[in-house]
Amino acid sequence: MKLKGFSWFVWKEFRTSWVWYAFSTFLLTLLLLTIGIIYSSIHNSVGAFYDYINMLDEDGLVIELRGLHYLKVDQVSELGLKEVFVDTDTSFPVKPYLSVRGEQVSLDEFNVRLEYNRGLLNHEVVVGRPFVAEDNEKNVIWISEDVAKKYQLVQGDMIESRFSDTTQSYKYEIVGIFDRATEDADILLPFMSYYQAATENGKYVDHTVYGVIEDARDTSKIYSQLRKKGIVPSSRFDDMLKMLEMVSTLMRILVVVMAIFVGWTFANILSVILKRRMRSLLQYRMLGMDGFQINFIFLTFVFIMLITGIALSVLLSGLYSDYVRNLVKNALHIVVSVNNDTSLILIECLGGVIISGITVVRVFRMISSMDLMELVEEQNS
Repeated sequence: MKLKGFSWFVWKEFRTSWVWYAFSTFLLTLLLLTIGIIYSSIHNSVGAFYDYINMLDEDGLVIELRGLHYLKVDQVSELGLKEVFVDTDTSFPVKPYLSVRGEQVSLDEFNVRLEYNRGLLNHEVVVGRPFVAEDNEKNVIWISEDVAKKYQLVQGDMIESRFSDTTQSYKYEIVGIFDRATEDADILLPFMSYYQAATENGKYVDHTVYGVIEDARDTSKIYSQLRKKGIVPSSRFDDMLKMLEMVSTLMRILVVVMAIFVGWTFANILSVILKRRMRSLLQYRMLGMDGFQINFIFLTFVFIMLITGIALSVLLSGLYSDYVRNLVKNALHIVVSVNNDTSLILIECLGGVIISGITVVRVFRMISSMDLMELVEEQNS
């Protein structure tokens, strides 16, 4: 059939049954919009919780990595962790001896704190430079004004350190002097330089390693990879994350079931239209049109209705999604960074594929069951 002839039959079909097709398109839009609203509501709500977790834990989810020592952090370097660090509240598991020009520093009088700077801390000094992240593995040290006064120390002087039962010593350069009131310690020592020195001298330093997952949505995947390496991950949000994962799974199942329901419902509506057009179908057969050509005429309307319904439902769902995001922003004071337009279109297209498939099957069945002789007898009578 030529395009001109096909277009004439399509126009004739539309002119005869445009009310039914318009009503079917409206109903399809409502059904797809229902899917979109449910999907957007659950998806944005779950996304809001994930973003809220990211915000609470300093631009990412902080997890404890049990069974991992810092010298072996290369084991997790390819797992997508934003950062790996040690506990910043670590106390001295094995205290070293500190001395200045042969005079031992009294650790009973002065409090020494190990520090691991992630770049999030702001150390203030009155002389020298502050402790920055690049200093974690350097042999540098910071002291308070009280320590500097008692031991006659200035910036650039050295403090010697060694462990008991060892002869090897390490020298730390004083690069900053701070006011004791600004720090909960008298001496700040970089954890990594201390840890490396202790390891070299056969000392076991008990410590806790943490990792940062940039987006809490990736928690399940990264947890699985960590467990395969014998590392036990955990966080304070594990229970909430399990709940969110369960909700997300149920949401996917619900949406798929609804897509199937929408497809089946709309296919039944099309069956009503096709039954009303039975006479036209028989007439098309008498004009010599085969099943494929007849099917293509009705599928043209199906595709137009699907495209119109999906476009309108996605547009309205997007407006509703923006409204939900604004509610979340006003209630929780966070911006939900989710983009569900693509996935929503794919979900609604799933319903469209089901509709098209059912329609094709039913039209072919109806065409194959037509009785041309019955139509001829009816016309003669």
